Amino acid sequence: GVAAHGSEPALDENQLGEAWADLGADFDDGAGADRMSFTLRTLTYPDILPKAVALAARQLGEPAFPEDVWQRERQRLQAAVREANTKPGTVAGKAYAAAVYGAHPYGYEMTEESLARMQVADMRQFYRYLEPCRAKVSIVGAVSRQQADQLATQLLSRLPAAVAGKCEALAAVPEVAPLSAPLVKEIPFASAQAHVLMGQPGYKRSDPDYFPLLVGNYILGGSALVSRLPIEVREKRGLSYSANSSFSPGLHAGAFTVSLQT
Repeated sequence: GVAAHGSEPALDENQLGEAWADLGADFDDGAGADRMSFTLRTLTYPDILPKAVALAARQLGEPAFPEDVWQRERQRLQAAVREANTKPGTVAGKAYAAAVYGAHPYGYEMTEESLARMQVADMRQFYRYLEPCRAKVSIVGAVSRQQADQLATQLLSRLPAAVAGKCEALAAVPEVAPLSAPLVKEIPFASAQAHVLMGQPGYKRSDPDYFPLLVGNYILGGSALVSRLPIEVREKRGLSYSANSSFSPGLHAGAFTVSLQT
């Protein structure tokens, strides 16, 4: 929902959805290990684009955080966590992340318990970190550079301004620590397939070897059908439906992982 502001009325979730539907536009959000992101997709017609940008700016800058919606969404998320934990792949993945990342935030997982602790007040507190001086804006479409600058300014115009024009320093996040010793975890699970994950901390997105490693991993196991791992394990021996390898670089070193189910 969107809070009321001046002469602009509040919009609940249904009214907000209808407003986007009337514009034929989409506004989405997401969060990952390194960032949260918002995406606006709209036609550039002069009778639509300004309205879509104005609505996106309101949703970004004046969220309502209604308590009843959070209570409902928390129950939905907790049910999703419970359901996911009935799957061997989920259980294996959580144990693997904890083993590779240790105390680093990359290893944190959403749980029923962590959801139960989260309140609307926590969201409002975190929201203060959404400042224009932290934002990176990418614009693609039939607009000029001048229009793009105006769009970026308007999209961020309702976010809370930084004190004295400077972003407060964020808490430092330590690097992912290298593994000090091998570790094997065997988790009993009544499943027809065993899920196997092997790996260790890999490299950062900023590593100068990013592209050579990307190509090297494609040869090893980065493609489902033409890389060496699936050819040897699946095609030649029929031991697994798939076998693959992957890097997950971020602002910090993401895991290098080899995985299969058999």
